[in-house]
Amino acid sequence: MKKKMITFLLTAAMGFAALSPATVQAADNSIATYATESTQGTIKLDPNGRAKYSNKNLIKDAVHCYRFTPKTAGDLKTIVKAGKADVNIRLVEEFSDDVLSKWADRWSTSQEYTQTYSLSKGATYLIEVKNSVSDTSSNPYNVTFQFKGYKETFPENFVNQVEEKYDARTVGLNKTYYGFNGIGSDVDWFKFTVVSKGALVYSGEASKDVYNSNGDHIDNWWLDSLGKGTYYIKISGKGHGGYNFRISDEKAARPKATSVTKLSSGKKSFKVTAKKVTAKGYQVQYSEKSNFKGSKTKTFGSTSYTVKGLKAKKRYYVRVRAYNNYLDHKVYSSWSAKKSVKTK
Repeated sequence: MKKKMITFLLTAAMGFAALSPATVQAADNSIATYATESTQGTIKLDPNGRAKYSNKNLIKDAVHCYRFTPKTAGDLKTIVKAGKADVNIRLVEEFSDDVLSKWADRWSTSQEYTQTYSLSKGATYLIEVKNSVSDTSSNPYNVTFQFKGYKETFPENFVNQVEEKYDARTVGLNKTYYGFNGIGSDVDWFKFTVVSKGALVYSGEASKDVYNSNGDHIDNWWLDSLGKGTYYIKISGKGHGGYNFRISDEKAARPKATSVTKLSSGKKSFKVTAKKVTAKGYQVQYSEKSNFKGSKTKTFGSTSYTVKGLKAKKRYYVRVRAYNNYLDHKVYSSWSAKKSVKTK
């Protein structure tokens, strides 16, 4: 696939950081110009992830090239504005016949042209700028680059991507995973096993397909239930950028049982401490009856909670449980053994 298409070889270091509003203006002609009216140089991002260059307008169909090798997956926003010319841009892979994004349609010179490319880690790209009409004047054009990196749970480079089912990455339950489909990459595969009853919650522009262990396609909409078993996710991006998903499993989401580790009396109140378990939060249930008839329940985030507004010198029966969030509701552990406390 790799064929040498451009022979200019210049190298430079590339800085990377998160995108922010600041912009650095480079000097005119900071990209070296050649006698062929073609230019090529490496995009040098400032600490805010931006670079801006000015250059002379081109003669008709001449091309300026800007090289970029992202150190992480992310979106490169390219903004071009010409003086008196119709400037087009496209994206190609260096040393390849692959045209990743075709020349844009001509645009009015009174407007800026903006294009965002979702780029994979480690590939070397050329952003090509071409004049569609003849303009040999000294009118400059400006091109601004803004790069924003994207979080990936399993970072991939351009030549090492999980694009086959047998390479599927195994993912766990009730955890959010982040992926990225850069332009020129096609497919990501993942494998997971539902313990009891689960659902795939997905967000992203790339298309998503779910298959069972037999390879049968499963119609799965957001929050559709998946039964116990092993499944595969195929995410087809082709430059759609970032996505994330979570396999929620009801049984796996249910926390382990907790217990009352401390129960202390206060004035018309009591303080309860629950044994710490892996959970989103806790609940305490209390009643004047040992069978918890007429009980009340309070929800709290930490392991300790003080219940106030009670009757003075009254015995209360107390028990606790833990909970996690599952889809649009909570799932709970069993109630702990009951204990009692007398208020002051």
